[in-house]
Amino acid sequence: MKEIISNYSKKINNNLIIFILAVFFGGLYSIYLIGKLINPFNIDWLFNRIDPASHFIGWLCLQCGNSPAPFPVFEKLAVLQGLKTNSAYLARYRSEDLQIHCEELLNPISSKHLDKDAAYILGRQFFDEVKEINKDRNNSHYCSLVDGYILCHKRKTSLVSKNDLKFSVPPYSLYRILNFETKTNNSWEYQFGDWSKSGENGTWIDGTEAHLIMQIKQPIKDNLILKATVTPFLHEKHPEQLVDILVNGHFVNQWRFQFHSIDEPTITREAIIPAKLINLNSPLDITFRILKPASPYSLELSEDKRLLSLQFKNFQLSPVNPLNRVHKVLNFKSHNNNSLEYQLGDWSKPEPIGTWTDGTEAKLRIPIKQPIQDNLILEAIVSPFLDRKRPKQLVDILVNGQFLTQWVFQINYTDRNEEENIRKVTIPAEFIKEHQKNNQLEINFRTQKPVSPQSLGLRKDRRLLGLNFKTLQLYSD
Repeated sequence: MKEIISNYSKKINNNLIIFILAVFFGGLYSIYLIGKLINPFNIDWLFNRIDPASHFIGWLCLQCGNSPAPFPVFEKLAVLQGLKTNSAYLARYRSEDLQIHCEELLNPISSKHLDKDAAYILGRQFFDEVKEINKDRNNSHYCSLVDGYILCHKRKTSLVSKNDLKFSVPPYSLYRILNFETKTNNSWEYQFGDWSKSGENGTWIDGTEAHLIMQIKQPIKDNLILKATVTPFLHEKHPEQLVDILVNGHFVNQWRFQFHSIDEPTITREAIIPAKLINLNSPLDITFRILKPASPYSLELSEDKRLLSLQFKNFQLSPVNPLNRVHKVLNFKSHNNNSLEYQLGDWSKPEPIGTWTDGTEAKLRIPIKQPIQDNLILEAIVSPFLDRKRPKQLVDILVNGQFLTQWVFQINYTDRNEEENIRKVTIPAEFIKEHQKNNQLEINFRTQKPVSPQSLGLRKDRRLLGLNFKTLQLYSD
């Protein structure tokens, strides 16, 4: 029995020695292979390359927001200065826990109630929130742009109250193309507000307001044309996307996208920026305001919870070719309406969806400040009043009292009624010269036999409706 026990003890001791040696040499080999990675004092990865996916210990703010730059630099500075931070944690979060943590972390920014004893370093996606913080002179903080980040620090005096951020805006040269795809991205420094991270195919707007802010270098004499190549986020569950374009707070155009297929095409859209909105002494703020963004998650398409609308491929500003110079851009919606001063005759009041013609003669009288050398193009976005009881609408177009053409609208039986149309008509330069009155252009939209919704038994609306105008542009051919 003793011999058996002795042999068994020797066998255990041999196995233990083998195990200890295996652990020892295995550890040495592991250190040789990945020693830098597991060294808790090594932070070379943090400053020499962006690697947030593999190193989430102590650097939580890398996970919240979409700024591509390494926030941990600031945390190191805070530690060196003996300051506390609110973003360290010692274990990985589940995605649900991380979302809750990020929301709690950003609550002071969204509510504008900042800790008076704290400084905040934010990505530029919080551009709109910090503008509101700056505007409130009773707020404890004031925000500035420093090295590409937004720094909100304790306000020195309540007299500081501005609606803008103090920062140096990157210069922009006309004709320069800004790319939004990851490999060729040169647009990041111009992006503020609700932009997502750039991807292989471009950069999505993630939210309701995305800005491009730049300082124009050249003197501006003529209007500028904005050209952007975009892909809209559309689906049969989300068939329409509306995007308002504002320049320095002024509405200039609206882009409208509609669903046609699952694979939405890349589209080039344009907008005219009037020269009078451009001030060479202050930045040019181009805002893309999304009316109804939606997430793929809310539509049960994927786990993507971003509020998507447009994916930008590229962007360019250039002078309007003299042959395409826009003379007028009129907005007929109640918000940012600039058409009332030109309206004569049978117009209804502006509404959020536009302005209805109410009667037979709705006119626009537009002053002409310079001789007309080229044909003019009249382009209007309108919705006709149509119904199965009223399937056709005829509208004559007269210029300075002379008949020019007739627009015909017919109901599309796949829809109810009032579908938007883009209509164009060419006004010959000779026609304008021959019939010009007192340096004015009078355009008459003469509706044949307008009817009211009440007369058709649709609703209690007695107005004699013809066309609902959204926007109207006049430009040289």
